[in-house]
Amino acid sequence: MKRFLLEITDELDAAIAAAVGDKSRNAAIEDWLWRIGDVKQAAKAKSIERTQRLGRGRPKKSE
Repeated sequence: MKRFLLEITDELDAAIAAAVGDKSRNAAIEDWLWRIGDVKQAAKAKSIERTQRLGRGRPKKSE
């Protein structure tokens, strides 16, 4: 998982906040990005497959 800083307008932030629904903001944005044709094509060209996103918080320790 990577983190990066993204600067967006207040208007786009408000639109994202209204659109996320019951998902976390990060999970919703990641889902939207995977739907973009340019992202899909680039992933396919590099043989990158979408992995399952981990839930919020720290992963549970294995027993």
